[in-house]
Amino acid sequence: MKFLSFTMSKKWLPVVVLVPLLAVMTLTAFAEDNPQEEGEIAMYFIAAAERGNLAVVKELLAEGADVNGRNLLQQRALPCAAANGNIEVVRLLLEKGAYIEATDQDCLTPLMNACERGHLEIVRLLLDKGADINAQTKAGSTALRKAVNEQYIEVVRLLLKRGADVHDKLNDGTYILMSAALTGNTEILNAILDKGADVNARDDKGSSALKWSAFMDRSDVVRLLKSRGAKSDLWIAALTGDVQEAERLIEAGADVNAVDGLGWTPLMNAARKGHAEMVELLLDQGADPAAKRECKHLKCPTVIDYALRGGSPVIVSTLLNKGTDNHPNSGSKKWKALLPLAIGLGRMEVVKLLLSNGLDVNVRIGSDYMRSMMIECTAGLQVNETIGSNGMSLLMLACITGRNEIAKLLLADGADVNQRDANGCTALMRATLSGQMESVKLLLANGADANSVDKHGNTALNFNCRGPIHDLLRAHGVNALGRCIVGTPPLF
Repeated sequence: MKFLSFTMSKKWLPVVVLVPLLAVMTLTAFAEDNPQEEGEIAMYFIAAAERGNLAVVKELLAEGADVNGRNLLQQRALPCAAANGNIEVVRLLLEKGAYIEATDQDCLTPLMNACERGHLEIVRLLLDKGADINAQTKAGSTALRKAVNEQYIEVVRLLLKRGADVHDKLNDGTYILMSAALTGNTEILNAILDKGADVNARDDKGSSALKWSAFMDRSDVVRLLKSRGAKSDLWIAALTGDVQEAERLIEAGADVNAVDGLGWTPLMNAARKGHAEMVELLLDQGADPAAKRECKHLKCPTVIDYALRGGSPVIVSTLLNKGTDNHPNSGSKKWKALLPLAIGLGRMEVVKLLLSNGLDVNVRIGSDYMRSMMIECTAGLQVNETIGSNGMSLLMLACITGRNEIAKLLLADGADVNQRDANGCTALMRATLSGQMESVKLLLANGADANSVDKHGNTALNFNCRGPIHDLLRAHGVNALGRCIVGTPPLF
């Protein structure tokens, strides 16, 4: 193979050059039986550029490497060198004719790569050589947005000085100012606003940078944007809990039941953020406590669902007293979902409130509404995916998620420690399978039947066949016979 002969014949090559080359060559060992020199050189060449090995890059260029060639991963040398901060390699590649707008496998230009990694001098070099400062990816992202997202303030300043467009937006209508607001970096925000960014620009859903900041609880950013002329609305006032602003807006004619582009009403925003005084104001002004969020894929959540998410027992109590349908004894299906949601979210005070209002502590989790609310309101809570289809109890939910204080409350309120789901599993079995040692201890201490079997003849021991929980169950005399679901057989 020509290239291998070339590398081995150069006895004078130092170790720092040979070692990277040999490391790269192992990646293409599969090609030895049918060598394709051009492809091999491209792979070595791009790898050398990525690693900043200037000597190897020079040698390969001398051997005929294509400065704009791609490897099997569709990478090119210039974007790789720019991304990894190898300025001398970048300079050499540009001198040798590298296409300055060459994109990598992610469709990023060298300038975007350098901005995303914060390589200020490479950014300066590329701009000096004529790189398109406002080039966009397929999604509409630019070099400026890359620098903003990573909060490289000096890179941002340089790009703004060189004319980066502060009005650019992604395909979904997200303006650069909104991205800056989400970072919480007020220095970057001021820099962008100083260049004329529209502080009141809105995305395709009608949200502004101020609204995004309020939703993310960026109070310092909210203050800054308002000081720079950002206009509030009733949804934003509800998010921030600004009662005086809400009163002013309502007096000026704001609709308390209006729905924004995300399907939210002001009352939902206030409930979600736990602003009790704002909730009272909106309700007094005619806000609908039973309003449902407009959505496409789920059975749409209501205000009370977001109140649970916010975790304020005061707000939940307020909503409990608004209308017959909002009372747990009304027979409404949604009320059967509230207690499981509160447990799944770990809202201890709300659980106490709901139990005190007469919700059945032994209700099963099984409705479509419950499944939808668990998905919508738990925000990534990792619970067993069979919730909603097999009659899991509240106690089971508390135990598998490690909410032991809530489990104690449920037991004290009369929860059946040996209640079974549709598969015949008990809370002890589920806690064992989930590896919740403290929950297992709690259940055993409260009379859980350690030798109870499910529909398939499994005891709790079959769900955890080794480790501390296994030892604890054996100490309680659990039957060690039978097949094992997790780990080694129970006898071992």
